[in-house]
Amino acid sequence: MTTSNTRGASGRRAYHHGNLRDELLVTAEKVLREEGVEQVTLRDLARRAGVSHAAPSRHFPDREALLVALAATGYERLGRAVIRATEEAGDDFDGRLRAFATAFVRFAIESPALVDVMFTSGKGVGSAALQEARSVLYDTFGSLVEEGLGRRSLRRLEPDRLKPLIIATMQGVAAFAAAGSLPAEAVDSLIEDACSLFII
Repeated sequence: MTTSNTRGASGRRAYHHGNLRDELLVTAEKVLREEGVEQVTLRDLARRAGVSHAAPSRHFPDREALLVALAATGYERLGRAVIRATEEAGDDFDGRLRAFATAFVRFAIESPALVDVMFTSGKGVGSAALQEARSVLYDTFGSLVEEGLGRRSLRRLEPDRLKPLIIATMQGVAAFAAAGSLPAEAVDSLIEDACSLFII
């Protein structure tokens, strides 16, 4: 595909290749990981991409829209990770729950700043991509919980109480590990112990 590379008076490219949106998201995640969410700005991303300050607005009207899109990409990756993990675990429910928990915690340990954005962005913001990406993750988890309850393999709590309780527990394990309060070699044991709180 042919793209324009016209430069304005400032020397910056007035237009960019067709992958500017993806480039902005990749760079935003890098800044988020290395410098923190406060440093993620459209102006800085435009500078890093070598485009005009207005160019990012073609894809993200404001910073919140960028963070919502970043959160959606995080949910998409996490969704793929937990689906792959639970499928590879086979038919044993206990193994499937532990595989889900391990994939969830490992993702959160590797990308703590992104997970923070995932769980805090998009409140009240209508983003079909974000909602869809969230749904993949939570539908997968919800089906797993319903399966466990159906098999009488999980504590007998209402699903609406049990689901957030398990997720909150796994987030706590991840936060504890990411903060350096837990040796790396102890993470799997703690995940195992956490799952044992719910499995009967």
